[in-house]
Amino acid sequence: MKINREELAWAAGFFDGEGSTTVQRRDKERKSDRPVMSIQQTGTGEELFRFLKAVDDGKIYGPYKRKNPKHKPFYQYMLIGFNRVLPVIEKLWPFLCSDKREQAMSTLINTDTKGIMNENPFPGY
Repeated sequence: MKINREELAWAAGFFDGEGSTTVQRRDKERKSDRPVMSIQQTGTGEELFRFLKAVDDGKIYGPYKRKNPKHKPFYQYMLIGFNRVLPVIEKLWPFLCSDKREQAMSTLINTDTKGIMNENPFPGY
């Protein structure tokens, strides 16, 4: 698949504003912690589908109804696992703001069980 830098720049901006990279704790010993990229969006989910197309990995769930019937349903983009999150962050890296870069680095370092992050895959960081 050909990488469209313009779409990746858009995706990074969207992720900067709406997304997060967090650690999913699976046990008390933290041996199986996993990084998670997620974005929650109210409405039709069109932006999430554009994001998914740009990064070429992950899944969109929903629509989910809210408790209050006056509120619109929401969709959620999710990507779980070190070997899947790292390549997507690498694609977005040149366009991410410093806060999202720090959040992603912290999450990836805390879930790296193979020492991959010791080599710092992100130029300029």
